[in-house]
Amino acid sequence: MKKLAITIAAVFATLNIFAQGTVNFSNLTLGTTSYVYVDTGAAPVRAPIGTTYTVALYFAPVDPLNPNVQPASSAFAAVGLTSHITPSAGSYAAPTVLIPSATPGPGISPPGSMGWFQVKAWATAYGNTFEECQTAFLAGNMQAIFGVSRVIEIPVTGNPTIVPQTLPANLKDSSGNPIGRVDIGVPEPALLGLGLLGGAAMLLLRRRK
Repeated sequence: MKKLAITIAAVFATLNIFAQGTVNFSNLTLGTTSYVYVDTGAAPVRAPIGTTYTVALYFAPVDPLNPNVQPASSAFAAVGLTSHITPSAGSYAAPTVLIPSATPGPGISPPGSMGWFQVKAWATAYGNTFEECQTAFLAGNMQAIFGVSRVIEIPVTGNPTIVPQTLPANLKDSSGNPIGRVDIGVPEPALLGLGLLGGAAMLLLRRRK
């Protein structure tokens, strides 16, 4: 009996070490301000249902020494499974995402703790990841469009290690504001300039050949 008790205690200790906070990677309940839009050159329209565009959730841990300081863009990494636009235009509903509980660096994000999040979307034909699509754009492929939501801090993620478990957090901040819409096809001006330079370089290389 004593050996069984020790085993159970060890299992729970392991769960506490490796357990992760949870977040609902979906905008279905967040309202129109959180939809994925595509820039058509006129008024943006909701991204069409299907696999034309892919959406991913990105996460960066909160630095306990500077909890109110937004992380650098390089601190964000994709977590969970990606999603396509479904079940309605501009929407996505991927499985619940488990957030890493021991991210390298100064920020540790145990279950139920804070975290910084961002939603990124891109043209599926130009990469399996947001970064691949972005690289294609920088190489001069102006059809490799993508978009990024604003960065937001979720104060409390779900905690699956306690009884009863707390529900996965929605993509809203402490004020109840959604994580923000994603506008595909509107890269930052600096990145757009790099893309144009990349395209010009490709044309020069072709002419020389």
